[in-house]
Amino acid sequence: MNPIIFAGLEYYPQLAFRKKALNTTKGLNADLEVLKKVAESVCEYYKISIEELRSKFRARELVDARAIYAYICRNYTGEKVMAIGRFINKNHATIIHHSTRFEFLMKYNKELKSDFESILNDFKSK
Repeated sequence: MNPIIFAGLEYYPQLAFRKKALNTTKGLNADLEVLKKVAESVCEYYKISIEELRSKFRARELVDARAIYAYICRNYTGEKVMAIGRFINKNHATIIHHSTRFEFLMKYNKELKSDFESILNDFKSK
């Protein structure tokens, strides 16, 4: 990658193009209604608001709710992780982490697994 040097400053046109391409919303036309239905099912079960689901608070109940939301959206809706994350103001890597961690937790935490099954049944019935 060859830089363009102008007035003593290096500029890499290839990197500028990549950065611009990454900042576009092309390909993120998510079905917001589906994401909202999942969020409503999770919030209704845990008796929290959507604003709390989107918040930065890290209380165990909120973290579990976000993990279930991420897992259901990622595995049952077919939406992209970036769109799922944007809906709850989280990074795509957070969504991947939540859903991967949730798979592991579900094997050992029976209460969390029953919560997930209840929420999934509620979501499927809507």
